[in-house]
Amino acid sequence: MGSSSFLLVFLGVWHATEFIMDRGSSGARKLIPTGILFLALGVLIALGLASPLLAAVSLGAVLGSLGYLLINRKGVDIRRWVLFASVAIQSVLVFVLVRYLIATF
Repeated sequence: MGSSSFLLVFLGVWHATEFIMDRGSSGARKLIPTGILFLALGVLIALGLASPLLAAVSLGAVLGSLGYLLINRKGVDIRRWVLFASVAIQSVLVFVLVRYLIATF
């Protein structure tokens, strides 16, 4: 769960501060709640509170964010490389979390 913790904290900080780097665009502001959620989940996992329930909640949050980005990729007002990098990192995160859940059951 260490790698998922790192990826969640990284995505959380990135999403939460993307509006600053993107000069305050409205599309980047929509990433702030997701960033705060990812940051909180990553910190909980890093503190050693990892459980299958927390992994399932994290997986649901990542899949929801990933689905939203993939479905609305034309309508999201963020830079394209940010969108594709976020989708790639979230795809790796889905793999790590699913692997953890399979290993625990």
